[in-house]
Amino acid sequence: MKKIIVLSIVGTALAIGCAKKQQVNTDQPTPGNSKLIVNSAQPLPQGKTNFSVTMGNFDNVGRTWVRIINWTFNASNGTVAATSWTWFSDVKTGTGAFAGGSHTCTMDGVTSVCDNYVPAGWNTTGASIHQSWSGSYTYNTSTHALNIAWATIDGVATTATDAWDVTLPQTGLARVNLTSSNYSLTHGRGYGSNAAWTVYKNISQIVAAGMPNFTGSNPKHVYAHQDAAGTLTILPTQPVGGGAWEPAAFNITGSTTPSNPTPAVTLHHYNSAAGGCTASCQTSRTGNVTHFTVSGTNRQVGYSVFCACLPSNAEWPCYSGNRHPFALMQIIDDSGALQAYVGIEAQNKSGYADFQFQCVDYSNIP
Repeated sequence: MKKIIVLSIVGTALAIGCAKKQQVNTDQPTPGNSKLIVNSAQPLPQGKTNFSVTMGNFDNVGRTWVRIINWTFNASNGTVAATSWTWFSDVKTGTGAFAGGSHTCTMDGVTSVCDNYVPAGWNTTGASIHQSWSGSYTYNTSTHALNIAWATIDGVATTATDAWDVTLPQTGLARVNLTSSNYSLTHGRGYGSNAAWTVYKNISQIVAAGMPNFTGSNPKHVYAHQDAAGTLTILPTQPVGGGAWEPAAFNITGSTTPSNPTPAVTLHHYNSAAGGCTASCQTSRTGNVTHFTVSGTNRQVGYSVFCACLPSNAEWPCYSGNRHPFALMQIIDDSGALQAYVGIEAQNKSGYADFQFQCVDYSNIP
């Protein structure tokens, strides 16, 4: 049986063991009649309209799942509309090539045209993971408690509710943290502002602003890894009900733009000094390769990492095998500045019993 190679690198978490059954827990409650429909004017959460949130289930009960969801609040009638992308541990959706991300790579003296492989369905063809949500909300300006009652998911009535604490960690940007839900959602973090969804950054703007190095205690993640024997580890170790996050790291400062296409939509990097794999190697190359691709038409970002020793000489410097694929959203503040990325890792390729899922919040915001 093939194995997922757990990679030790900046920007990608490690994982190891603890048992998991792939059943019962769904990503939302059984469909039914919705309730708590407010349909009256409400304050915007910390005065912000558009939020991107990473969320998932990390509680050792049922299947693990991760989601990116974009909320848009309407204060005039107290409603919220959302779009989501969800990946499940028991559905082997694998990876797909990030649309428009084909680029020329020259690494270790070899040049080839490579794709950036990210979770299938994230700006790719393939897996149908997208849903539309609608509901109502209440927001308390004194306690900063946000409560959402979802009425429909893809047009089907639901009783799903979730509650959030909303803070204002810096001018022009709000942060949400999950406090409770009535379904299998255990973790959630995200950010919101009044920047229109049409505001995003291209590669030249990201490079000009200084490529991010998010380290220390501010960036956060939670992750789950199941090995080929079915042993699952969730870190940080979760209390009943989950909720804990731990420091993470993300660094693309050593990346460069490819020679083609122009203008570039990808940054890439071969870091021979980074941590790598100790098994399933095809060559003796050390370190890892990263690809970071922006959509160029919206805030979607694809980020992937693989051990440099995994591709054969014939494949190098490209690789379509079992890598660490991330789906990220740019976080833009009121002024239009890029402040953070939130998103997920969904490493769950067909032919592998293993999986690794993460929710990530990459920022330098305390």
